[in-house]
Amino acid sequence: MLKAVRASDSFFFIKMICLIKDFRKALLIFLVLISFGSCYPQEKQQIDGISKKKLQISFVGDLMCHSAIIQSAKVSKDSFDFNPIFRFIKNELVASDLLIGNLETVVWEKYPPSGYPRFNAPFEYLKALSENGFDIMTTANNHITDYWKEGLIATLTNIKNNGMDYIGTSSSKEDSDSLKIFYKNGISISILNYTYDINIKNLKSAEKFYVSLIDSQKIKNDISRLKNKNVDFIVVYYHFGSEYKITPNQGQIKLVNQTFKYGADIVIGSHPHVLQPVKIWMSEDGKSIKNSVCYSMGNFLSNMSLRYTDSGAIINFYLSKSENKRSIDSVNFVATYVLKSKKNGFVILPSYFADDYENFDFISEAERNKMKNSFNDVKEILNKYNTVKGINEIQHEK
Repeated sequence: MLKAVRASDSFFFIKMICLIKDFRKALLIFLVLISFGSCYPQEKQQIDGISKKKLQISFVGDLMCHSAIIQSAKVSKDSFDFNPIFRFIKNELVASDLLIGNLETVVWEKYPPSGYPRFNAPFEYLKALSENGFDIMTTANNHITDYWKEGLIATLTNIKNNGMDYIGTSSSKEDSDSLKIFYKNGISISILNYTYDINIKNLKSAEKFYVSLIDSQKIKNDISRLKNKNVDFIVVYYHFGSEYKITPNQGQIKLVNQTFKYGADIVIGSHPHVLQPVKIWMSEDGKSIKNSVCYSMGNFLSNMSLRYTDSGAIINFYLSKSENKRSIDSVNFVATYVLKSKKNGFVILPSYFADDYENFDFISEAERNKMKNSFNDVKEILNKYNTVKGINEIQHEK
């Protein structure tokens, strides 16, 4: 491959050629000098940097929109601002190359906003998610048909109108037949999404395509289709498990193991509203991760108050791809906590902020203690099977 030669070097080459009368010798020297000139260390570093592509993909759990959250974001009668909720966690969110969250609500302006048991968030909710770094919404969950198929379709349209994409549900039969592949930093990745069921079973037999339900044969076929397209990484995001249980049930474990046999690289879960452990399987040489699962991501934003339900995490996977190899290099997490107060409304905080008295003086001592307990809970749950470090721990090591 021919490489550009710097202007100062070209002048030197021309002078040398003029001093040599034998044209063949001159040509030989010219070619040798070019070969030396193309091997500057800085160019070698650039080539090495280009040859290994890297991607940080991150996941959060359930993005709920309970009535209290809607009220706290109300600016006027028909206006809402959810951005303040994310103001202390935004830096962690936007640091990711690809950020995915589970949207467990409909977003349809035809009906007034509502919380449990039939969720319908204001349009501004999606606007805030987009502005705070989210790229993809998983929508195959039990609440996506709370306002029928029309509400589902409206939600997908609103996600697109806010510059994000969706997976797990479809707006048409043609949409359901396609498998989405995302390209970022020279790496291709597909995220499949399936749910155990829907709450309001209002879809006719011919309309089942609107929501991807967990079906082993379909999952196997979908992964096989992606393998045939030579996708670099395949992620499967399940909405499954037992609510409020901090360990996976046998059904979850069995399905995850099957999914890895089908060819998936990473599995993420949601629905229990509490975190469940991360498990890692290493490659044969022990230098990279072959497969990894987080059985449940818990809540990222909610108004739930039972123990573990106000604790969440951002799980970060670091992927790389070189000419002959692709790998999951590492995984870490940011522990999060949903602070609820009359003065500040709802705020998602990295729970290691509990010790920062100078910058976060609005946190009461009682809340600080809850945040500390939450942080310990997150570490204990996520590390049940393998040691997974928090971002703050890694930073302290440096």
